[in-house]
Amino acid sequence: MKINVENSIKKGIEGYEVPFDPKAWKAMSKRLDQAMPVQPKSNLKWYLGGAAIVAAIASSLFFINGKNTPEKQTTKQTLIEEKSSSVYSNENINQESTTSLADQNAAVGQTNTAPTGEINANNAVGNGNSQTSNANTPSDLKTNSNSTTYQSGISGNNGTPVTEPVQPSKDVSVAEISNMCKNENVVIENKNDISIHIIDPSGNKKSIKAKSSLSLEGTEEGKYHVVYFANDKMVEIESFNVMAGPSAEFSYYGVDELENGIPTISLKSNAIGTDYEWKLEGRKAIQSGKEAKAHFFNKGKYDVTHIVTSSNGCKTSETKTITVDQEYNLLAMNAFTPESYITAKQTFMPRALVDRSTDFTLVIFDQSGAVVFETNDATNAWNGIDKRNGQMVEANKTFVWKVTLKNPLDGEKPVYQGTVVRQQ
Repeated sequence: MKINVENSIKKGIEGYEVPFDPKAWKAMSKRLDQAMPVQPKSNLKWYLGGAAIVAAIASSLFFINGKNTPEKQTTKQTLIEEKSSSVYSNENINQESTTSLADQNAAVGQTNTAPTGEINANNAVGNGNSQTSNANTPSDLKTNSNSTTYQSGISGNNGTPVTEPVQPSKDVSVAEISNMCKNENVVIENKNDISIHIIDPSGNKKSIKAKSSLSLEGTEEGKYHVVYFANDKMVEIESFNVMAGPSAEFSYYGVDELENGIPTISLKSNAIGTDYEWKLEGRKAIQSGKEAKAHFFNKGKYDVTHIVTSSNGCKTSETKTITVDQEYNLLAMNAFTPESYITAKQTFMPRALVDRSTDFTLVIFDQSGAVVFETNDATNAWNGIDKRNGQMVEANKTFVWKVTLKNPLDGEKPVYQGTVVRQQ
């Protein structure tokens, strides 16, 4: 037993260096001077001080190594804080009492994987850094198997981040919304117990309170999302697209021009589509085709609307106003001269009846209302003879004419009338 103790002391002091502490040496020197006055050229106090220190160290090592059960030593952090007064090597830290650096790093860096499609609202700013999702995400968010959870940092109408940390009901849903064309309207009904929101392609939000509805006009092309918010997460429950409509640009020409005795305005579409329609003011039927004709018989302003259908089924319309400056009256002259050397002036027949080849009845009355001429043949013009007596009517006398059309054109009045004078 004695040999073991000596060996233990020997091993403890081998290679051991006592850290130099000027304050300790100064205090020891002072005490030695008081106990034994300093003699010139005497080193006794140094020998005694060294021996005392060696004895103290040997005693400490004896008691440390003599314990049967080792105690847990101070943690690494505490040793680092006490480094100013004592010096320890890494071997003096008991591994049983210290958490390994790897374990600490693992504990600090541990993250919980969020359900597919879920993004923590803290990442809403979009700085490119991945953020971990909330580990306490309620199972309610997963009730809709077709839902997709988005970040809740989309700006609302006031430019602030959109968040609504509420507990959703077990089943948040809306009726299926079909794709729609631009500028069309759709009514979205919210039968849920919480608010839902419509996010347009620009990120703007329109809210629908619980148990209410919203009439939404698709003014912007692109994809719209129907969502709700829970625990700072945005969950998509439905989406739909607003599709672009075609152009409906068109041009027109030929105002006040005649075609076969009929006032005709030519219309031409400048759009690309699959179907072209024309709606003319005062007309019952809609014309079709990339080119069309418009007939306006009375002086005034008329709206022409062009409707184009694209390959995706969307329709776009454009309306232009056309001004007609002349009144159409079958191109009838107001005078004729039977003795004229110009053939066209020798008789009276509204010119349009000759050019149009339409069924009509022409009747000419004198001022008393008696019929002096009647025909339904455009080649049988009135030459001024009164049918009652076979005599030429009086010169410079005014007569009334009336034409009744059997099949007037769309937008055309069936009866025309005017006056005519037999000139000499």
